[in-house]
Amino acid sequence: MSPSTQKKSWSASKEARVAGLRNFQAPTLEAVERRRWQLWAIAAFSIFAMSGAGVLLSYDNSPLTSFTFLPAYVIRILILGFAALLGIYLFEKESRLRNITRALVDERVLSAALSNRLKELSILSEVGKAINQVLDLEDVLRMILGAAVDLLAAEEGSVMLVDEERQVLVVSHAYTTRGNVVEGAEVKIGEGVSGWVAEKREPLLITGKAPEGRFKKLNPREGPISSALSVPLIGQDELYGVLNVGDVSGEREFSEYDLRALGLFAEHAAIAIRNARTFEHERQAVVRLEEVDRMKTEFIATVSHELRTPLTSIIGCAKTVRRRSDAMSEIQREEFLLMIERQGERLLKMVEEILSASRIESGETIVHREELDLSSLIHTVAKGFEATDHSRVVRVEGPDSLVIFGDPMSVEQIFSNLVDNAFKYSEPGTAVTIEMQDVDSEAVVRVIDRGAGIPDGEIGGIFDRFRQVDQSSTRRAGGVGLGLYIVRKLVEDHGGSISVESRPGEGSTFLVSFPKRKGE
Repeated sequence: MSPSTQKKSWSASKEARVAGLRNFQAPTLEAVERRRWQLWAIAAFSIFAMSGAGVLLSYDNSPLTSFTFLPAYVIRILILGFAALLGIYLFEKESRLRNITRALVDERVLSAALSNRLKELSILSEVGKAINQVLDLEDVLRMILGAAVDLLAAEEGSVMLVDEERQVLVVSHAYTTRGNVVEGAEVKIGEGVSGWVAEKREPLLITGKAPEGRFKKLNPREGPISSALSVPLIGQDELYGVLNVGDVSGEREFSEYDLRALGLFAEHAAIAIRNARTFEHERQAVVRLEEVDRMKTEFIATVSHELRTPLTSIIGCAKTVRRRSDAMSEIQREEFLLMIERQGERLLKMVEEILSASRIESGETIVHREELDLSSLIHTVAKGFEATDHSRVVRVEGPDSLVIFGDPMSVEQIFSNLVDNAFKYSEPGTAVTIEMQDVDSEAVVRVIDRGAGIPDGEIGGIFDRFRQVDQSSTRRAGGVGLGLYIVRKLVEDHGGSISVESRPGEGSTFLVSFPKRKGE
């Protein structure tokens, strides 16, 4: 019970004792009303009796004069005096009883209001606990909005979350009976009512039309709002969003108490949002760790398989040459040595790819840009592939000169990896085509093969680490799945872009674009 209610209750008890209700330390409203009826009954009887006596005394030969030695006019004066005293007494008692009635009525009203408020706070607390037990962010936001609307008997409401990159509030969940609130709507922080609350981080109560001079760029509404509450969702000094509820029909007018209650609820809601986001981040971290662990396992298996193949060939050829060198012809010995050289180069290329990927991940890759002729560099890459294997044919089409600003070694590695990848997934004897174009401010290069192509479900992940279209142990194409990953990173380091177009059975086209910007 509040101090004002206790004071009124004590005053009512004191008035009750003065009014004659001595058996009631805490009088009831019914007892006071009964006492008032008793006083009015006594007053009515007294008035009737004195009126009768006055009438009788008005006669000269009244029988009352025979029973007293006082003259009639004296008796009349005494009756009038007695009536005056009785009136004063009744007035004082009635006044006190009326004060008691008013105090008891106020006490009942305050007690009922306090009981309702305590009930609301209890419900808010229970809802807050329930929300904090949910870990899915969408479910949390839905529960927050539903609980706020139900508990405050609002006709509309919304939960707006902060987009920190764009500094806007986005309506994540909305409830309305008139279609004034739309999910996905955006408000800049600092604009409108919700933007003001987010910027100031203060709760706000609005009754009637919002003052335009106080808020910047108020959003137009389809209809007027009768009363509205808007509170920030803040947890550990971090702003997560804004919670809004409103009434448009005029049946509900929110008070400062409602604003404080919604603010208390918003504290629980902010904690729930933070917990849900933390859980989501941890869940994503677990998924990433599981993916990394899976990729690590696949990488170890792939590297073990890919390293074993060239090493087996190198060791086998070396043993054969050592044991049967005298019986071999010069041509046979040259073939075995060439086999050792090719497998050694293959092994070296895989190790270089692993080291390049490691440098990229650690941020140690440095691109030294300089002016270079992309056309000349691509022709050099094509001749290198044809020289090492005469069965390979690389066709180069485009301008004789195409100048860009880039790192020669990185650009050469980009197209070496793309051409090598094209030959891996093409039938022996199939040519690879490189087309160059000078398009406005970009140099565009297409590497085209007529191989098996890429399934639709695999295109999105071919530039990931350790990703190969054919993951089986019997795949024809070798490698550790780092070539295209390195290509993408090096292209992005040059400010360019890479994409792929492919259809199963029709080959693939890798499109690379470099900006032709100057040295600055």
